[in-house]
Formats: sequence, C-alpha cells, structure tokens
Amino acid sequence: MKTQLDQYTALLYDHKFDVDDVIFALCGDHHHGRWLLHTRNGTLTQEPADAPQNINDGDDHNHWHEILPLPKSFLAEMLKTPAYLRLTDAEKHEVSTLLTNVKHLAALPPLFEQGFAGGWLRERVKDAALKWLDGRGLIPPSMKHVYRKQHAATSATSGAKVVFE
Repeated sequence: MKTQLDQYTALLYDHKFDVDDVIFALCGDHHHGRWLLHTRNGTLTQEPADAPQNINDGDDHNHWHEILPLPKSFLAEMLKTPAYLRLTDAEKHEVSTLLTNVKHLAALPPLFEQGFAGGWLRERVKDAALKWLDGRGLIPPSMKHVYRKQHAATSATSGAKVVFE
C-alpha cells in the first residue's frame, strides 16, 4: 500500500560510496578490466578483462558507475597545478623526490602515508576523485556547498604568496 511519502522516496539521495574506493580506482592502472562502483550498496568491483560486460555505466537507475583510471600524464600534471606552485621549495623537493620512481598510478596509494609529500599526493588524487564524483552528480546535496568552496580554493590560479612581517 502506497503512502503520500512514497512519491518522495525516489527523490532522496541514496548513493553510498567511500571516496577512498574512488581514489584507489582512479589509481588502478594496474588492473586490466573495468572498475565498477555500485552506489546502491557501496561496493567497488574489479571486473576481469575477460568478463562479459552485462553491466553498463548508469545501470540500476544511475547506481552503477565505471571508473577509468587517470591517465599517466596525471603524474606530471600534478607538478603544474596551483597547489604545487604554492609549496615552498623544500616541499616541492619532497614531493618531486617521492615521485621520482613512480611510473604507474598504482604506485601512488602506498605513498599516501609518506609524510607531508604523501598526504599532498593523496589530496591531488582526492581532488580528481571529487571532480569525478561531481561530474556524475554524486556529491551529496548536503555537501555541495563545502565541495564548491574547496574546489574554488584549490583551483585558484595565483601562485603569489603573501608575507606578513
């Protein structure tokens, strides 16, 4: 038996996911199948490359999402962002040193715990994850104002520093 509230149930935000799963999948260039995020139950699946593709992006009322790993160029592009340009010379050196032997994005997650530079790398991938989530309409309505402010702050183009004396 339907009630008056049933008509609003379909309008509720019902996507569940862990942003760390999205971050991991965006760095998942070591996997040769698809990364599938199911936001109805919050699971991330590594589909084998030879699996029949019976799930399409957007299936289950937009709860299935295929995540493509970031391109390898993302590694070099991080060093051209305003966030990198705002770092001190010592911080830039720390980040660059950490990235020296990284050839694949899958090597990034183990580095995330490596002090300041590792945290900085995680935040850059997290920025990409939030942009991916926003493009899919998966930023919860209650968090859009927070995301918009953070996005505006991280995408500022000025690398100028203010020195207080």
